[in-house]
Amino acid sequence: MRKKTVKVLAVFLALIALTVALIFISIASRYELFTVEGDSMLPSIKDGETVVVEKADPNSPSCKRGDIVLIRLTSSSDVYIKRVIGLEGDRIRIKYGKVYLNGEVLQEDYIKEETIRDMEEIVIGDGCVFVLGDNRNDSYDSRDFGAVPAEALVGRVRWKVLPSGLRETVL
Repeated sequence: MRKKTVKVLAVFLALIALTVALIFISIASRYELFTVEGDSMLPSIKDGETVVVEKADPNSPSCKRGDIVLIRLTSSSDVYIKRVIGLEGDRIRIKYGKVYLNGEVLQEDYIKEETIRDMEEIVIGDGCVFVLGDNRNDSYDSRDFGAVPAEALVGRVRWKVLPSGLRETVL
């Protein structure tokens, strides 16, 4: 009787270990940690902070306005962190320090100062997004390199990892 109990317990523990391993592999394949370099996302994300990024699905990359994303431009191996401002078909213009989205002033409570660089209106092309850093006066973004194709999306920031080990939702 005792051998049977030990055998059942061993099988049960093996199943738990296998389940934990599969969960870990699933999470590791879907998320990654990224340490931010630079001040382009101040005050939302600071230089040196670590964020948890949900990797983009190459078969159906998607994001929405306001998402903070990682992008990799084809002309560079560098990864940039920016906020999605416009989606395909949107009209974007920057005038007198304000961002206009489809003719309306975009309400942006996440920026600390208005941009000093105006931009003529553009229409975002098919399958592209327009991204800006929150620190508009210290950001290399779509004003410089244009709208970004969806294939350039590396992933979407889900959380900031706080020094205490806690997490803060960014979305």
